[in-house]
Amino acid sequence: MLAGSSSWADRSLVRDGTFYPSRSLSAAQRLAYYAGRLPLAEVATTYRFPPTAEVAQRWASSTPAGFTIDVRAWSLLCGAPTWPESLWADLQGYVRPSRREGAKLYRQRLPAAVVDECWERFNHALAPLAAAGKLGVVTVRFPSWFSPRPAAWDELAALTARLPGLRTAVELTNRRWYEGDACDQTLGVLEALGLGFVCRDRPGPGSPVVAATADIAVVRLPGRSVRSWPALPARCRTARCRTAPIGSLPTPTATATTNWRSGHRPSATWRRALLRSTSSWTTAGGPTPSTTRPRCCRCWLAEQVVASLRPPPVEQLTVAAADGARLACWDFAGAGQALLMVHGVSLHGRCWGPVADLVVADGLANKGPRPLALDMRGHGASDRSPNGRYGWELFAADVLSVVDGLGLADQPGGGTGVGHSAGATALLLAEAARPGSFSRIWAWEPIVAVPGSSLRRQRSSELAQRALRRRSHFASLDEARSHLEGRGLFAEFCPEAFEAFLSAGLVADGDGTRLACRAEDEAAAYAAANEDRSWGRLGEVRCPVAVRGGQTSPAVPRPELEAIAARLPAGEAEVMPGLGHFGPFQAPATIAADIAGWAR
Repeated sequence: MLAGSSSWADRSLVRDGTFYPSRSLSAAQRLAYYAGRLPLAEVATTYRFPPTAEVAQRWASSTPAGFTIDVRAWSLLCGAPTWPESLWADLQGYVRPSRREGAKLYRQRLPAAVVDECWERFNHALAPLAAAGKLGVVTVRFPSWFSPRPAAWDELAALTARLPGLRTAVELTNRRWYEGDACDQTLGVLEALGLGFVCRDRPGPGSPVVAATADIAVVRLPGRSVRSWPALPARCRTARCRTAPIGSLPTPTATATTNWRSGHRPSATWRRALLRSTSSWTTAGGPTPSTTRPRCCRCWLAEQVVASLRPPPVEQLTVAAADGARLACWDFAGAGQALLMVHGVSLHGRCWGPVADLVVADGLANKGPRPLALDMRGHGASDRSPNGRYGWELFAADVLSVVDGLGLADQPGGGTGVGHSAGATALLLAEAARPGSFSRIWAWEPIVAVPGSSLRRQRSSELAQRALRRRSHFASLDEARSHLEGRGLFAEFCPEAFEAFLSAGLVADGDGTRLACRAEDEAAAYAAANEDRSWGRLGEVRCPVAVRGGQTSPAVPRPELEAIAARLPAGEAEVMPGLGHFGPFQAPATIAADIAGWAR
């Protein structure tokens, strides 16, 4: 069962919804993120403007193996009104001068040879998708005046020749195709031609037709406006609670918000089933009968779509440190090379979630990377330090324990390290202690005592004292959210990163909840910065290191950032505008793009 949307750039997803982690994603990032969560998309813009082979190639190369893209046929080819400017420039001369400035262009006003050329170019544009095995169905949506007449039957029969070798489905919007005996005739002809039928949940009286006339069935759920449906019963404003007697349906193998597909040829017992009122319905592997609440096909499909939008579960791995402490590491289910992400003091590995999700999506097309986020000892789900001591060298030793425990250094080319603050320092010290542990490191504002700077010691002492004074116990999660949101370090967190912190940054404690990182452990970790000797070890880090920092950050000023990069044999520094010390959790999309580019 596949689920998808009609366009990954639909306003309901980009501007009005919360599907994407950021509204500032580029078009390529948006498609990659979408393709990492849903296996199917329909390109609706091709109805207004025909696609080009170059654009289709980008779609194919930007999506992972197994991803499917359905395409709507260009309106001119469907006989619908078309924008004159959508016609190719070299064919504009075939349009009568009096028609070129018109609001719409109609197919019948073009020579037949020009229409044939338009079909050829449309097929050529889809070739890259077809060659990559990612072209699903070409949907031909006929206008409302396309009714069952001899010329219309001839046009349906010509579609297989117009779109040779392509799966084709037709959407018939004129109701005369379904009235009385015409319905059986319509479905029978489509079946004989091998054309798929688009089952459309549509406004208006009567029940929609559910049928499969080819080896693939399509259901379009375009949505319903409450204002347009004053007669709808109050119990179901989004869909009429009409259900189909489809208990004999084979198990569906693909579902979409725009398309519902059965991947094998349907049995004759249901291929022409009509939606009828009933109290319950079932499918093999689908919803179970209900005697208390009527269910409808549309409602169940919507539930399947919502379920498919849930990200894959993050798996918790456990590794033993050298002193026996158990270290938690979160696997974000990427497909390729390991990318070990290490957080700073007071946070935990799950805070990297918004960045990790985007990095996975960006790398799906070339199977990489696989983010793994470590909870440093005393943080998140990891054990506290047995002797109560913390320090940069100890954090680095834990990083190496994870590298060994998960076999990251054995991967071809080695893994990539990504760190924030103290986590970045731990990665650098781990690589210095054992060269070759990482192929490259991305470090956001590593905490290093640069010679001549007294700021680090003063700042560490202040943070340690503040940690001992902060509130750590709350009556409930809601109280913790209300108290923490927008305060302190969380003032820089985007909503997604803040929720990621709450997901693993709090643990049950008596009749309430407390911060997973205890105040005394956090204070000890900050105080350890006063004993930092990492500056002298930077010259031993031989792998390439991207040193990044925020323009507005007071934690690691630009001169110190550049000094750290210069100390590294293969370091480079870059200051990102508008970001602070918690940049990775402030702008996940910006950071993910930089990490993904560096990891490649």
